[in-house]
Amino acid sequence: MSDVRPDGRLGLFVAVFGLHTLLDQITKIWAVERLASGDIDVVWNMRFHLARNPGASFSLGRSFGPWFGVVAAAMLVVLFVIAMRQRSPLLVGALGLVSGGVFGNLIDRAVRGDGVLNGEVIDFIEVYDLYKSWDWPVFNIADAGIVCGVILLILLSLRGDFDYADAPTTDRSGSLSSRNVAGTGDPSSLLDRFDAEPMYGTERER
Repeated sequence: MSDVRPDGRLGLFVAVFGLHTLLDQITKIWAVERLASGDIDVVWNMRFHLARNPGASFSLGRSFGPWFGVVAAAMLVVLFVIAMRQRSPLLVGALGLVSGGVFGNLIDRAVRGDGVLNGEVIDFIEVYDLYKSWDWPVFNIADAGIVCGVILLILLSLRGDFDYADAPTTDRSGSLSSRNVAGTGDPSSLLDRFDAEPMYGTERER
C-alpha cells in the first residue's frame, strides 16, 4: 500500500474519526430511546441491554469516571500528533478509529451527567454463552472500535509499519531524509558514510 501524502493524513484521520464518533452517538441515542422499555435479543448469545457506565470501557473502574475523562482528553492529543507523522494510511486510519472511540465515550462523560466529566457512558451490547453461565461486560460501538483499532495497531507495529515521516536522517546523497531514522532505510549506510568520508586534519588536507 502506498504512503499517504502529508496533506492527506489529516483528511483520512478526520474521516475515520468523524464516522466512528457519529455512528457511536447515533446508536447510543437509539439505545436510550428504544431499550428503555426492555431488552432486544439479537442472536443466541447476544442482546441489546441498556446500561449506564460511570467508569471506563466495558464497565470497568466505575469509581474513577472523571479521571478517565481527563486521561481520554490527553490521549486524543497524543493520538492525533502520532497520526500526523505516519506514512501508512492503515496506521492513520487505525489511530483515527481509536480516537473516535475515545472521543465518543468522552462526549457521554461531558453531557450525560452532572459536573465536569462526571457523566455516564451509554453501553448496550451484551454477549454471553449459550447457558448464560457468564457474560462479557456490556459495551458500545466506541468500545468495539477502540479494541479493533488497538489490535490493528499491534499488528502493524509487529510488521514494522510505524514510520515517523518527519524525523530527519542522512540518505545516500548526503541530504536530510526521514526514512532511516524511521526504520525504513538501512541504518548501516550511515556508518559507511562516516568511514568513507575524509576526516579533517588528515595527511591529504595538510
